[in-house]
Amino acid sequence: MNRNLILSFILLFFLQSCYKEIVYEENPFLIKQQELNFTELRLLDPVVSLGTPARLKAVVSGDSLIFSWSAPEGIIQGEDTIAYFHHDVEGHYLVVCEVTDKYGASETREVMVHVTPELVFTGLKAELDTIPENYKISVEAIASGEELEFEWHSNGGILEGEGKTVNFISHSPGTFTISCTVTDLAGESQTTEIVITVVQGFIFSKLVASPDRVAAHQNSYLTASALGNNLSYKWSCDPPAVLLGEGPSIIFNICHADIFTVTCIITDDLGNSQSKSVVITVTDL
Repeated sequence: MNRNLILSFILLFFLQSCYKEIVYEENPFLIKQQELNFTELRLLDPVVSLGTPARLKAVVSGDSLIFSWSAPEGIIQGEDTIAYFHHDVEGHYLVVCEVTDKYGASETREVMVHVTPELVFTGLKAELDTIPENYKISVEAIASGEELEFEWHSNGGILEGEGKTVNFISHSPGTFTISCTVTDLAGESQTTEIVITVVQGFIFSKLVASPDRVAAHQNSYLTASALGNNLSYKWSCDPPAVLLGEGPSIIFNICHADIFTVTCIITDDLGNSQSKSVVITVTDL
């Protein structure tokens, strides 16, 4: 009798232990600790002119992170993952970032920033490098130095504005080269260029459903991304479903499970058309 009682207690203890382990592993509210991982201290501007801020970015992941930015010389201003360093004297300067998580773990990374009195012209940055006709974009000269002057040229299209940022537009398709010459107070000049491709009609870049897998009665949000002027949007679904809204963004909903193909046809004012489709999978509740 005593032996059976003992075996019963052992079996009960074993079953309880197994039960607790299963609950622990499948508990959807279980919050797992994310380890601190400081991948890189990225120097976005390795060389800057005197007094011009150098941008730095901490590439890091973890729980409830605290950032401590420092520099033995110069001025450092940091907010979370981004910091700005500048100095009024030529030289190479150390910048340090220490990151600490909620569990007390910490990691440190450091980089050197080069500050120079010379003109620094990194390059040109355009909003897009391929655009449709009659679509305006901005182009920026990434440069630092004293009392800079900017001179812009293009082998076609139209440039609007002055200074470090201008607008570009073309009324006809083609490949266009935009150049900019930057001159500083000392008379030093540097020139760089960028190529912009202009296509006829419009650009239908993508059609996205978010999410593309839903339960019955749940919404999926669809967005058609296109560049152009005076565009019209026509939406359809096979098999039929509820499509709410108009224009480039709509809402999909249905009351039963199935696989649905949603199509968007975009047409411009000249009659040019393009279409894209996306599949949405609907499951039972």
